[in-house]
Amino acid sequence: RASGVQGTFEAPPPASGGDPPLPAMPEPQLAAVAPAPSAADGDGGAPASSVAISGVESEAQPKPTTGMGERGSMAVQRPTSQSDTTFNLKDLEGLNPGQHKEYYWVTVEPGRENQAMTPEDVVNNHGVPEHVVLTKIAEERSEEEAVKSLPFALLLVILYALMNLSHDSQGPIRSVEEAIEFDIKENANFAFSTGENGNEYMGHKTYQDVNSYGDFWSWMNKGISALYFQTDYPISEGSSLDMGPLTDTEKSFYLWHNKKIGPMRLRKEALPYADCLNEDMGNAFDLTCYEVGDLDLSLDPVDFDVAQLRFPEDRSETVWVEHGNHSLQLRELETNRWVNNQTYRVMVSFLAYNGPKDIFVQTNVHFLFARSGRIWKALTHRSFVLEPYSTWEAYLWDILFFSHITLIFVTEMAEVFKELWHAKGDCMAFLREYISFWNVIDWLSIIMAYTQLGVWFTRYGYVKTLETHVRDFPTELATCTEDACKHFLYDRLYDDVRIAGQWMREQNLLGAFYPVMIVLRLFKAFQSQPRLALVSKTLYNSSGDLAHFGIVFLSAFFSFVLVFMAIFGREMTDFAQFDRAVMTLVRAFLGDFDYDTMDQMNRASAFFFILIFEVTMFLIMLNMLVAIVMDVYADTKGHLTKGETLWDECYEIAERFYMNKMGKRMPFNELVTKYLKARGDGAWKSKKVISVQEFTELVPGLGEAQAKDILIGACQDWGEAHNVPVQMRDVLGVASMTAEFAGQVNAKFGGSASSPKALGNLHQAAAGSKPSTMLTAKEIAEMDGLSLEELFKAAQIRCQMEFGQPDADEERVNALSRILESCRNLSVIDESKAPKVPGGRCGVGVTV
Repeated sequence: RASGVQGTFEAPPPASGGDPPLPAMPEPQLAAVAPAPSAADGDGGAPASSVAISGVESEAQPKPTTGMGERGSMAVQRPTSQSDTTFNLKDLEGLNPGQHKEYYWVTVEPGRENQAMTPEDVVNNHGVPEHVVLTKIAEERSEEEAVKSLPFALLLVILYALMNLSHDSQGPIRSVEEAIEFDIKENANFAFSTGENGNEYMGHKTYQDVNSYGDFWSWMNKGISALYFQTDYPISEGSSLDMGPLTDTEKSFYLWHNKKIGPMRLRKEALPYADCLNEDMGNAFDLTCYEVGDLDLSLDPVDFDVAQLRFPEDRSETVWVEHGNHSLQLRELETNRWVNNQTYRVMVSFLAYNGPKDIFVQTNVHFLFARSGRIWKALTHRSFVLEPYSTWEAYLWDILFFSHITLIFVTEMAEVFKELWHAKGDCMAFLREYISFWNVIDWLSIIMAYTQLGVWFTRYGYVKTLETHVRDFPTELATCTEDACKHFLYDRLYDDVRIAGQWMREQNLLGAFYPVMIVLRLFKAFQSQPRLALVSKTLYNSSGDLAHFGIVFLSAFFSFVLVFMAIFGREMTDFAQFDRAVMTLVRAFLGDFDYDTMDQMNRASAFFFILIFEVTMFLIMLNMLVAIVMDVYADTKGHLTKGETLWDECYEIAERFYMNKMGKRMPFNELVTKYLKARGDGAWKSKKVISVQEFTELVPGLGEAQAKDILIGACQDWGEAHNVPVQMRDVLGVASMTAEFAGQVNAKFGGSASSPKALGNLHQAAAGSKPSTMLTAKEIAEMDGLSLEELFKAAQIRCQMEFGQPDADEERVNALSRILESCRNLSVIDESKAPKVPGGRCGVGVTV
């Protein structure tokens, strides 16, 4: 079925029990021509071997009998065309030459349009157009630049990693934080057991066991205070040694190596009163209600949200617990009900500096009082390396990384000015030419890098301010005689930590997203190398299918989310909220789910819905996703016109570099510059055909060997890009149409009506049924004294006339012409030299 061709061919109905006919084929329009009278008739007509092939049927020319009735008639009326021509088979060699289907600038004999030609033959005998040659050189230059840029793109990743690791040493910071965290969890205990002598030996509860106001004060008095404000030297269990009290210097250290900075701080946030949600019930029971806090405490909050939650700036609620007076202060706070029903959260904090690792850390223990009655607990830290440039490597990585970014910036600016110069001040033309996805990625990577640099120096400035205040803290504190002065110094330290922590968070977020930009720049470098670009091209080519699949997948997935929330939402925290349910099912999708808990809650529902979910989402949907990607991957890989590996291109680039240095080869940039100087910028779109000799004359200094290699490579790439493959459906349909053309040519020589009829049944043969009588093209030719070459050549010319219309499907016309050309070429093979192929056929039903 060829689009753009008028008329249809309907095959005869199949025999009883046979397969249905193929879809309707386009009806070729071959005008019937009366048999030419011979000389014996006294009319002086053309010899019997001539045939009139016309694009329109004359009223005086009867239609040939096809034996298929009106349904099988192959003639369809069409308006008369001025291109109607009458050909003589003996004069076919004198026809105007045609255009090759792959190499459009090559003229060939009619019927040879699809003949295979090697790039060497094209270059030696016909030459190559300028635009093809320049396009080839531009592609080679682009691939070479891409391969050369790949090491720089990888270097950017390495420098970025080294820069970050040299400043924020995650390992040392985590070691200090974990030591403090472990000590508080294991040793800040309350609920002690008492021995026979009244000594308290073992505390059985930690801060995680604080579930009431009394528990909170017990932990503050017997837990954290006893741990942080030690007075006596610790001794071994059961020992009666008297080691004496700790010195003031020893008291100022926590965990032996962490210098305490200032007192312990207690802060609280109290919620203001508000109307109850159900005022009638509130009034009936005289209830007191409060506003909702900034943090949702319905379920356990995450540590990140707790750490970043801002405290209201109410200094009156801040209590500074100092060594030596801490027991009295805590008892007074408990007596005055400092923690009450209005309390929303309490934060216990202290500062310490670890000298061996140069790490300043703020430790916070949070108690969050939910309106449900539960007290949530969290332990967080804010830590800084006070001197990030302690080694010369830290300076080196920063300088190298931002020098690399500056080099990218200069390169992009040069490209911008170049495009502006080419656009000659036309902003819209400049934007159309310059704006692209990869250029946007380049500019985003530059902007984000310099933004990160600005944030880093801002954070560095606040950290250095904190370092100065910490260093001057003992001296300034000694000069204070009033509590207000001391409290100002304490507040200033905590404010410095808060501000530096905020900038650290911004810098960490930028640092987390910037690697994405680096990876995208790597993909840009991969684009011009076919093997490396295979992954990105696969993702791009499959994006449409993945988008449609995603609609179906997400619809089914979120439906399951709602199902599991409805069934298990009240029994399991993982399904109590939408976001938690989504994450839980994502883990279940990957095989990580708590089936035992669901089974305990509702065995039948757990079995049924987990089974349906795993079968639908995992076994079916996931495998469909893999199938979509792999199918596109295979198709993308099959369409690669160049399969050079990265190593081959590196070797080729190195070889070019060596030959350039030795003067045996001209660099691409110099070659293009000289050629455009001789031919002008219009050569990029010029179809002027040049030979190897002309190429060397236009570019002084260009060697003949290099010129020939370039032209052959350009011709080869053009041929691979414009070689349209023929599908099997085209082969089957065209083979049947070939028989129809051959039959009608035979009919013009007075052949019997049975021949076209039998050949018309080829649709049945293609559909699987075998007609009882079928005459081959060879038999038809022998009956009428024609050679197979003449028969197929006439049919091929007829094909070009009928289907060579502006609105015709070019791929189908090419397919038809190729089959006819193949049949014609096979027909001239010397049977004595050709191998014997039993039952050998050209297409379907045309025996050669």
